[in-house]
Amino acid sequence: MRIKMKNKVFLFVFLFFALLVSAYAIYVYIESKNDNTVLTPVSVRLKWLHQAQFAGNYVAEQKNYYKEEGLDVELKAYDYKNDPIEEVVSGKSDFGITGAENIIVARNQGKKVKALAVVYQDSPAVAFSLKSSGILELKDFVGKRLGVSKDLEAVIMTMLKSSGIGSAEVKIMRTDFGIDPLIKNEVDVGTGYVTNEVIQLEENGQEVEVFAPYKFGVKMYADVLFTTEEMIAKNPGIVAGFVKATLRGWEYALSHVDEAVKLTLLYKDDNNKALNYDHQKALLDKSVPFIKPNINRKVGEMNYVDWKRTNQLLVDSGVVQNKLEVSHMYTTEFISP
Repeated sequence: MRIKMKNKVFLFVFLFFALLVSAYAIYVYIESKNDNTVLTPVSVRLKWLHQAQFAGNYVAEQKNYYKEEGLDVELKAYDYKNDPIEEVVSGKSDFGITGAENIIVARNQGKKVKALAVVYQDSPAVAFSLKSSGILELKDFVGKRLGVSKDLEAVIMTMLKSSGIGSAEVKIMRTDFGIDPLIKNEVDVGTGYVTNEVIQLEENGQEVEVFAPYKFGVKMYADVLFTTEEMIAKNPGIVAGFVKATLRGWEYALSHVDEAVKLTLLYKDDNNKALNYDHQKALLDKSVPFIKPNINRKVGEMNYVDWKRTNQLLVDSGVVQNKLEVSHMYTTEFISP
């Protein structure tokens, strides 16, 4: 009798747990079927190749911040063919990252792009020379070969003109980003970023003289998130989600630098090769003061005064001809108060 009772108890317990397992399996199945979340695909054209300069975007993607906003985001590295503004204006990308000066230039060309948020509060764009060249001051640029990429032309030329150096006094040569033109003696002065190319030169054992526009009164936002006015009008929810997730990613990256660098390493360079941890760590460390210059400055923040100052600099230096209303160039509606 006791054996039969034990068997019945065992059978009851077995059936009970089997029922629980089945119920859980059914629950999971139903939940998966009821998950009607359809992610909206959007693309972002970065202003350069994959590197820690965009760590906040990588954090937002890898930690599913974009997904939580209903977005399936493709982060597209710079492709050397079309700059981010052309990509977005043409509809090949939904969002882009560029400098504030390029937004202003584009608006002067009639392109209806609009800034959504700012990542770098000051531009890390610089001109640089090898100290062995003897080019140690801006006045030494006169008569020299200056290699300038299209993306940096506005900010670099504004620095020169605001310092009294006309474009005719310097031999302007169109180059891509990178240190090769300077190393190969194709130019006397190169341009790039103090957070990248200058680090590369120093890693190669070179002594570098750096000419930073912000040290000459040319303060401009860099790495501005932007899209078109049409995108904002037709898809404000998508725009809001993209900005929110990106800035959330940057806030996390700044407080978890090592983890952000490791997430950056999940991406490849333009030759599909792995990124170097030490270089990416140095890049992000050097970027932090540009992104968050003080504790009171929120990531993404921008204001009318800064945009107006940048616009005036470009007008005064002759980079743009028209003094447009700067309030049309940006919107703060997607930045959390």
